[in-house]
Amino acid sequence: MPLPLETERLIIRSFTPDDAEAMFKVLGDAETMRFFLIWLAKSVENARGFIGWVTGMERDFGYSFWAVVEKTSGEVIGDCGLAPLEGEGPEVELGCDLRKDKWNQGYATEAGIACLEYGFRELKLDRIVAVTNPQNFAAQRALEKLGFTEEGRGEHYGGESVEYAKYREKG
Repeated sequence: MPLPLETERLIIRSFTPDDAEAMFKVLGDAETMRFFLIWLAKSVENARGFIGWVTGMERDFGYSFWAVVEKTSGEVIGDCGLAPLEGEGPEVELGCDLRKDKWNQGYATEAGIACLEYGFRELKLDRIVAVTNPQNFAAQRALEKLGFTEEGRGEHYGGESVEYAKYREKG
């Protein structure tokens, strides 16, 4: 199941430099990034830097946050994928950021399922984590839909977080 990953409505693929403007629409939007202010892009160049970071991670680890492309429009509508927790690991986290006009349409769940399947089947991970701001109730609901279980509170990315985990199914 190498990239690209394909779902009913999405293609999940590696980023290219041409994706910077589309990702600026996601990473540069204060409402979209309100729980991730450390990622708030101030320019297309900042989005280009994000793409450079995630493509380097993909090269180094074999996984990363990838471009989420809506099949019907062909547009990059965000990112979803796996990364070392806080950029360092050793745990691997699931993350997803989508353009706000694509919220509440099931895209995060659809992309998350594909990325989790990749992590468990291809990367042979036994556990994938996710962290979210305690006030980010939409992300918490999405994680629960994906089968994650809350494991407690902690501090990640410079702030308080709710920690979730999902384990590979045995069998």
